[in-house]
Amino acid sequence: MPLTHPLILTLFASPLLLAATLSPTPTETSLVIYNAGIGLVHEKRQLTAGKGSQSIVYPGVATTVQTDTVSVRLPEGVTLYSQQYRFDKITLAKIIEANIGKRVRFKTGDREKPEIGGGTLLAASPAVVRTDRGIEGGIRDQDFIFDAIPETLIMKPSLVWNVEASKTVQGEMALDYLIGSIGWKSDYTLTLDGDKGDLTGWITVDNRSGKRFENTKLHLLAGEINRAAEPRRYVGKVMMEAAAAAVAEQAVEGYHLYTVPFDVTLADNEKTQVRFIDRPSHALKRRYEVTMPSPLQSGAELKRPVSQFVDLEGFDIPLPAGTVRSYVETDGTTILLGESALGNTPKEETVTLRLGTNFDIVAECTLLTRRDEGRYWSLGVAYRLSNRSDSAKRIDLLVPGIAADDKTTVSSDLAYERRDGYTLRFSPTLKAGETKKWTVAYRIPKP
Repeated sequence: MPLTHPLILTLFASPLLLAATLSPTPTETSLVIYNAGIGLVHEKRQLTAGKGSQSIVYPGVATTVQTDTVSVRLPEGVTLYSQQYRFDKITLAKIIEANIGKRVRFKTGDREKPEIGGGTLLAASPAVVRTDRGIEGGIRDQDFIFDAIPETLIMKPSLVWNVEASKTVQGEMALDYLIGSIGWKSDYTLTLDGDKGDLTGWITVDNRSGKRFENTKLHLLAGEINRAAEPRRYVGKVMMEAAAAAVAEQAVEGYHLYTVPFDVTLADNEKTQVRFIDRPSHALKRRYEVTMPSPLQSGAELKRPVSQFVDLEGFDIPLPAGTVRSYVETDGTTILLGESALGNTPKEETVTLRLGTNFDIVAECTLLTRRDEGRYWSLGVAYRLSNRSDSAKRIDLLVPGIAADDKTTVSSDLAYERRDGYTLRFSPTLKAGETKKWTVAYRIPKP
């Protein structure tokens, strides 16, 4: 289902179209952007309306406006009867049609040295004009001359409210509506330095809504609200804005609302970035982990890659979902260590980032024995870890498929603990250049 539901309207001309006027700039404006690719626009404007029936034109509405979500609150004494969405893309044919019944000018006579004729336009396509000579036809559209665009044509996407005022009114109008094709995401950079890391977070707003937001209060809601339509994603140029103050955060009904502390201008068809977190020297732990096959799936000799992680202590604010890019600086060069997807993370929750595969750690397992003992399998497996880096490392070697029950037995040369009800964890610390070997005997019931 598309995000927008524009109303298809017949062009109309009304002498009362501009009888009511709105202030050209809002007195209050804000924008809430959701992860679902939608935004909630809020505005207040000053309204002046004369007594009687008239139309209020709100120009410059986003082309992706969801007209069925519009909520408008008018001053007391003004009654709203109907609403329309209008956007008249200017063509010569529309200008001619809008001038029916009006005095017009047109070229006549010799095409190279034309004269200017005039009269009242009676009809268009083909044109019929009442002149001093009588009713004439055969005038080409391109021969008409117009001094201005008719006021009845609306050149910007606009909402039109047909209202009636019981008296002359000057007051404030409030407006809220949803738009599509606007979204935001978070990106983080983590620069590692030993057991510390500098974390910087950026919010990127991608505005394809068909509307420019000028000096607006910007709010961003983290969390997935229930929506029937899938968000649409776009790419475009980037405009950077450095935050002068911290982005504020507050919990709202199970979501988290981030508020930019300064007014932001969001141009249409452009990306805007705002820095929202800057935490230097945040404590972290490095971790190395490898998952070996279940003993029943072990072969003569198997090698498995060793993943390297960093665990960051919990932050005092929740972190919205995004991509974390980790770097390290060495000899004047910055190196990208890896990218990790970060989910919506509550405050005080440890952040775990996988950097990639460690080149210097080798993990192997070898099936030594396999015996069928009726209702059980008896297996012997040898494990080998080699640390070929220049520093000591603690390595977690995980063995899945080992149930924590009284039917399964494990006998090992090296101490272990259970990470969960089906996984063993061996955690030896290896010095630089050290190799560690151990064997484990398993007795596992058959399925």
